[in-house]
Amino acid sequence: MKKLLSIIATICIGFALPAYADKPVLNVVMAGSPSGTFNSFNKELVKDLEKHYDITTIPGQSELKGVGVFNKVNGPVYVMVRSGMLNAKLLIKEKDPIITNISPKSMVMALGYYKTFCVNAGESVDYILFSNNRKTKIGFSDGITVSTKFLDNLNRVTNSKNIMVPYKGSGASVKGVIIGEIMGVMVTEAKTLKYINKGQISCKYSTNINSKFAISKKLNDNWFGWSYGNLIFGHTRNMSTDESTHLHNVITEILTDPTTNAGKKARKNMWDIKLVDQLELYLLYTQSKVDTLNLLK
Repeated sequence: MKKLLSIIATICIGFALPAYADKPVLNVVMAGSPSGTFNSFNKELVKDLEKHYDITTIPGQSELKGVGVFNKVNGPVYVMVRSGMLNAKLLIKEKDPIITNISPKSMVMALGYYKTFCVNAGESVDYILFSNNRKTKIGFSDGITVSTKFLDNLNRVTNSKNIMVPYKGSGASVKGVIIGEIMGVMVTEAKTLKYINKGQISCKYSTNINSKFAISKKLNDNWFGWSYGNLIFGHTRNMSTDESTHLHNVITEILTDPTTNAGKKARKNMWDIKLVDQLELYLLYTQSKVDTLNLLK
């Protein structure tokens, strides 16, 4: 009897092992600062992907360094970066793109995050930032070139002479509103939540064209910048078309479900999940690159 049980146990283990061993191998480059927003999301995505893949995570330290690591990995590899923006910045400097051989089959995910306008709690975004003939100090943290284009177009539409106040980071610009250095700020939506919850700022309108409070609709103006979003893309290398398509399907399923680790994290970050096919992902990448070039020129 014992011998029979031993044989049965051996058979069961024999059947169980291939199910684990058959998981496809996938290297995931953590392209972001170790404690940053991108890697915080990557960690949650890895938890979900481990149900489908034999995952090895590889530190990337930053987007640029992470792409360098991504380009050197020999096996199947995935990375999440703002490739449209990064390649556009290099193109402006007449340098080679950092991610090459981009095609629909190599793209498996896209997420968008957008800007909003905020003022001190109790104040009116509509009056302070969008009424006519204003001379308001407005904080920006996207660099002089990009910030100037947003300010110039806002002034054009509202017939105003608002003044740009540059900041090195979004957190500093929001604090500038709170302490009264500036009266308004244009900032990433996800960076506003803790200040809104503390009752320190009020925010309204978004560069997300699908938002109920889209800036383009408020201003009734078709300048492309009012719907400009920072798009993050998931890229693969060393994977066949079928393998890449499977990964796209797996990630899409994960992000569609608001109860998965990555699904919850994306929604907490106020990221716009692009549930589209791989061709549409490629078109989004192309548009992101073109729009970034237009902002930087």
